[in-house]
Amino acid sequence: MVKRRPRSEEADPLKGVRAEETYTLSLNTRFAVLHDGAVRIGGELIHAQLSCLPTIAYRALVTGAPGFTQYNGIQELYQRVRLGQISERTLPTELERIVRQGRRPDPVPRMVTRPRTLQSRWLAQEVYLFKTQAGDWFLSLSFRTPVQPLAPNPSRRPFGLDLGLDPVTVISDGRTDQFFTLTDLPFLRRDALSPDARALYDQLTYASGRKDLDQVIGVLLREASAVYAEKLSHRGMSCGFIHGGRRRAVHDYHFSWLPQHANAVRLPFRRPGAAWSSQTCSVCGERRQCSRKGDRFVCLAASCQSSMDAHANAAREMLQRGLGHHQERSFPTWE
Repeated sequence: MVKRRPRSEEADPLKGVRAEETYTLSLNTRFAVLHDGAVRIGGELIHAQLSCLPTIAYRALVTGAPGFTQYNGIQELYQRVRLGQISERTLPTELERIVRQGRRPDPVPRMVTRPRTLQSRWLAQEVYLFKTQAGDWFLSLSFRTPVQPLAPNPSRRPFGLDLGLDPVTVISDGRTDQFFTLTDLPFLRRDALSPDARALYDQLTYASGRKDLDQVIGVLLREASAVYAEKLSHRGMSCGFIHGGRRRAVHDYHFSWLPQHANAVRLPFRRPGAAWSSQTCSVCGERRQCSRKGDRFVCLAASCQSSMDAHANAAREMLQRGLGHHQERSFPTWE
């Protein structure tokens, strides 16, 4: 059913997983995508979170997978949830009602926006299984996105980008700051839901975050001449930030989708060191004489004394570092 991939090919940097062993499908092995949460390889059912793909890849998968099934009514529920028309009290009932009805064949991508710039094609024959040294398995699907260089635009300018949860992203060109937030959704006790309803709730949550974050990517593709996004790792992040970011698509957006989209349109993208960017003045570069209280940043240097939103200051500081005007600083690493 599967065969080990030759060692000479396992250094492929595109797979995104440090695999101890890599496998490809054997000739004539049947691979089928059943729905958002499962595929079938030969006679084996494999669970996978396929709804956590970026917009263009997810659309390509749904339209390219024969017999793809989805819950009836999820698009309407998704829209009502995002508009605040369903309360925390009534949402569990709606979720349980939909999953009881079961899935049906539906080749139309649901809970996902229609991209304006890029299109992808699912390469159904390029399927890989990765086994890590810890014994975890990863399923990798392949997509092809034709390069579409950005059209010349004299109003394009470089942007710095700061990541958070509220706001989820601030981008700045040094003069104008743009704030992006995640749509508020009903908060449910996941352990009070049935397993299928819980999975659907997670899918709704992720899809809503993906839609909000697609707006950031859209602005950058239209307006940016270069993007400087802070270089982050999970070291030092709180568990709440990590888990919340994963559930709302924030981590996939920052670590994967931003550079992927930038590369597809040949938009220069770089990650300057992010250490102390939220405590460094983006105007004068001073760090020791600065004060941040909540969402307000104040530079106490006598020659500066600038004051602005702390998230906007961090985005502007990333721009300054990306342009080489301020020194880049990286957090120390521990082995």
